[in-house]
Amino acid sequence: MSVNMRNIAGAALVSNNEHMGDMQSFGDNVRVEREKNGWSRLELQRRLEKSGATFHATTLRRIETGEQEPRLSEALALASALDVPLVQLIGTTEGVTHRVHAAFDELDRQREGVVAAYKRWRRQVFHAGVEIARMGAVDPDESRWKRATRDLDLASDVEALMDELREIEDEA
Repeated sequence: MSVNMRNIAGAALVSNNEHMGDMQSFGDNVRVEREKNGWSRLELQRRLEKSGATFHATTLRRIETGEQEPRLSEALALASALDVPLVQLIGTTEGVTHRVHAAFDELDRQREGVVAAYKRWRRQVFHAGVEIARMGAVDPDESRWKRATRDLDLASDVEALMDELREIEDEA
């Protein structure tokens, strides 16, 4: 099946496994374009098969009447055989406009979630900075545990226990 480049923009409106909405409109548009060319369904089916797409006569009738939703590959094949952009078959009516607006609304919701997560992260970084400032100047070579426990004067006891633990692990 050959696909005209102008159909690529229309393909962006429908994902690979997703079916299209407002099938009556799509089917009507296929029928109108077919009739503009003076073709019967049988002639359109023959042209589709010539381009490598296999359509049963019943499938073509059901798509035109809105009883069946075409897969993306079928929609692209129909647009190519009729020599029209896919968006022309889909239509630029409220259905497509509604889907585009819904997609933008979803992007806005996701953006708001990312912004909120970023703000939470910034607050955590700020509070961590405050805690570090409270601890005063620290020696970068000093262990984290030693810095955290220095004020409690437990660091030497903990360090001795850690040394004993390392020795036990080395012996094992």
